[in-house]
Amino acid sequence: FTDRGTQPVLDAWTNGIKETIRLELEGGYDLELTPDHQIRVLDNSGNYVLKKAEDIGSEDYMAFKPGVMAEGSKQIVVDSAEWSCKTSYKQTILPTEWSPELARFLGYFVSEGSHQQNKTSFKATYAQVLGPICDDMRQVAKAVWGDWVGVIPTQQKDFQPQEVISFSRGDVYHWLEAIGIQKGAVNKTIPFIVFQSPLWAQREFIRALFAGDGSIGKNGDKSVAITYSTKSEI
Repeated sequence: FTDRGTQPVLDAWTNGIKETIRLELEGGYDLELTPDHQIRVLDNSGNYVLKKAEDIGSEDYMAFKPGVMAEGSKQIVVDSAEWSCKTSYKQTILPTEWSPELARFLGYFVSEGSHQQNKTSFKATYAQVLGPICDDMRQVAKAVWGDWVGVIPTQQKDFQPQEVISFSRGDVYHWLEAIGIQKGAVNKTIPFIVFQSPLWAQREFIRALFAGDGSIGKNGDKSVAITYSTKSEI
C-alpha cells in the first residue's frame, strides 16, 4: 500500500532475524515491529510525517486504518476509567470477550436501542414481535446481561404490539458510551470495538443490525435490492 494506493509487489527479501518492539494503542490495537520501522504520525501542524517506531511516544497520533486485519481479536479492551462508576449494589460483569450473543446484542442496540439516565433499552416493533427476531432479542440480552433484563409488552398508537427490553445499570450505560455507542438516531455509528472483532462477530453484528434497520426486496426490473436506512450521517 502506497501514497498512490495499492501497488503490485515486485520483489521480496529477508533481513534476517531482528528484535521487535510492541506499540500499544488506544482502543485495544497494538503493533509489533522493528525499532527502526517508520510509521506515519501527525505532527503539531496536522501533517503526516514519518517517525521511527522506537521514537514514538504517548503524545503521538498514529495514522492507520481500523478493520483491515484479516481476523480481529476475541478480547475486548476498554479503559475501565471510562465506564467504571460507584454503586451501592453489585457491579455488573461487563464483557471482556466477544460472543455471538454480544455481537447480536450490539447490532440490535445500534438499530433499535437507546440509553439515557443510566437506563438501557431497545424496542421490538410490531413486525419483529410476530417473528423470531423478538425472541432472539430477548435471548441475547439475557445471555449478555443476565437477570437485570426486563421485558415490557406495550402498544403503539395504532394498537400494534411492541416489546421494550430494558434494564437500569449505570456501569452498563457508561460501558456502552465508552465503546462508542452514540445517543439519538442522527448520531448512530458502529462502535469502534466491532472493527477490532473477529469476522464471525462482525457477521453476527451485521445480521442483527439489518434485522432492525435493513430490508430486502425487488426492484422494478426484478433484481434484488438489499438496503439499510438511517438518519445518521456519521
